[in-house]
Amino acid sequence: PNDPDTQSAAQKFLAGYYGLVTGVDENVGRLLAWLDSAHLAEDTIVYLVSDHGEMAYEHGCRGKKVCYEASMRVPLIARWPRGWPAGRVVEHLVDPAVDTMPTLLTACGLPIPPEVQGTSFAGLLAGDDEPIRDAVYYQVLLEKEGPEATPIPERGLRTRRWLYMRTPDAPQMLFDLAADPLEMNNLVASPAHADVMRELDAITAEYMSITGDDWDIQAVFPPTDFLPHSEGKAIYHRTLPTAIVEP
Repeated sequence: PNDPDTQSAAQKFLAGYYGLVTGVDENVGRLLAWLDSAHLAEDTIVYLVSDHGEMAYEHGCRGKKVCYEASMRVPLIARWPRGWPAGRVVEHLVDPAVDTMPTLLTACGLPIPPEVQGTSFAGLLAGDDEPIRDAVYYQVLLEKEGPEATPIPERGLRTRRWLYMRTPDAPQMLFDLAADPLEMNNLVASPAHADVMRELDAITAEYMSITGDDWDIQAVFPPTDFLPHSEGKAIYHRTLPTAIVEP
């Protein structure tokens, strides 16, 4: 059964989550201050990104692995005083999952291997205003076991205006983010949006073909480098005292 969290449990979770955000903010600040004091900031690329968001009870959900913005969208902050102007906000779509590697290679003057799927957005960070992509491909793999078991896989797209998701059987969600940024009105059954959905479905199929993706790809639990929580926590406490050494 899907038993919702009590109010006190939800408050405890959110307090802990906000505490983690505060901790990251504080320690990134310490790192930046140290780079400044050591006169290394000009030649150091600082790149802060997350691999996923957190639903935090939006749409009645916690965790990740759903198509909503709260799960898919991530923070991305980059600093390189010698190469990128400060204070620039990039409004164009990027996909950190695949675009990070080519971006950092470009910034370092290194070639991008031909098999890399992503696109460098180093130009956007440097001040260019030409979009590098029209859509971000969305993928949740089938996972039969484990704490994040996902019995029904998902694929979809995020464009500037639309958020689209389908399962193997049929399209499931379509949101007009320009008119409905909170994703409250699912248009998947709307006849007026059938053409939009067909177009997005075709683009999704094209992404799947290009990347060799099919519905049978699975995430396996546990992964080869899996650590139980107790072991991970022990390593955390053992290494934390020397994680940041300030002069």
